[in-house]
Amino acid sequence: HKDSFLSQMQERSHEELYEIAHFGSEDDFVPEAVQAAKEELAARSLGTDQVAQIAETLEPRRRQRSIS
Repeated sequence: HKDSFLSQMQERSHEELYEIAHFGSEDDFVPEAVQAAKEELAARSLGTDQVAQIAETLEPRRRQRSIS
């Protein structure tokens, strides 16, 4: 099953991977999916600036979700 999670994660955007890797367990993703997202993010070797930009983009959306 790990390979199928990895192949699914390879099709996702950087933003989706970041969100799954950081918030997947609270969003009811299975641990294997969260781990696959983390591995795929690492494999993409995103720069610190890119990761910071993704986090900045997602934070307001995550806060909005937690309020509603």
